[in-house]
Amino acid sequence: NYRKEVKRIVRPSLSGIFTLFVTVIVLLTSAITVQTFAGIYRSSMKQNAVTSSEQSVVQVQNMVNNYTEDMQMIMENICDSIQTESKSTGEYIQSLVEVREDVVSVIIYDQYGGIINCWSDEKELKHNYYKNLSYVESTKEDQKMQISKPHVQSLFVSYYPWVVTIAQDVTDHEGRKIKVAMDIRFSNIANYVDEVGIGQHGYCYIANEEGAIVYHPQQQLIYSGIKREDVVVTWEGTEIRENAIYTSHSLANCNWRVVGVCYVDEMITENVEQITAILITI
Repeated sequence: NYRKEVKRIVRPSLSGIFTLFVTVIVLLTSAITVQTFAGIYRSSMKQNAVTSSEQSVVQVQNMVNNYTEDMQMIMENICDSIQTESKSTGEYIQSLVEVREDVVSVIIYDQYGGIINCWSDEKELKHNYYKNLSYVESTKEDQKMQISKPHVQSLFVSYYPWVVTIAQDVTDHEGRKIKVAMDIRFSNIANYVDEVGIGQHGYCYIANEEGAIVYHPQQQLIYSGIKREDVVVTWEGTEIRENAIYTSHSLANCNWRVVGVCYVDEMITENVEQITAILITI
């Protein structure tokens, strides 16, 4: 009787086997369903992150494009006025500098870099200066205007504005080869770039076609060595590299490009992990 009782206890029942079988099927089905849904959700979040980055970069690109096009039109008007040379040329340029708050100065250089003439808003030009960062070397790309990196202008007495210089090589009415340079305040562009974010920690910055940084919202951290931009962006479009999504678009009228950076963990991974945890709990 004891042996029969032991056998009766050890032997699994048909209902127990069926319950275990159904449980395993349900767990496998749930795991496959959660994994499939998480994969679809990750793909959707990835596309949303790319779209969000694309929209932010295009927004900055359009703003900088419009601003540089406006400056280019002003530069073309100045060059036309200098080439035709009338008595009102100097008055026109001087009134332009006084009316436009973002135009710091207009300077004409000879082919050796010497200053021929200068217009500013009543600022005194230094007789001696250590280095003129507002002089832009000519480039081979004649179809694009020459544009410098942001820098501190040091040509005037007790006046050091943060500017970017756009320049154009022209031939004046006397047949001389000269360079017309216009210093414009960079703060308008910088403030706009600073305000554009992608997610909580993503950002946009401006680089040139070689990948060198022109302006970065965290520029001080980069110059001090605390932060680095490891990816040199010289291509057009969007790429996902390791833990970040990079989006790049070139400007139409200069050798700048707008680059957007957002983080995969923030834009994708955290959301996928949260929805997966909810599904597993359910």
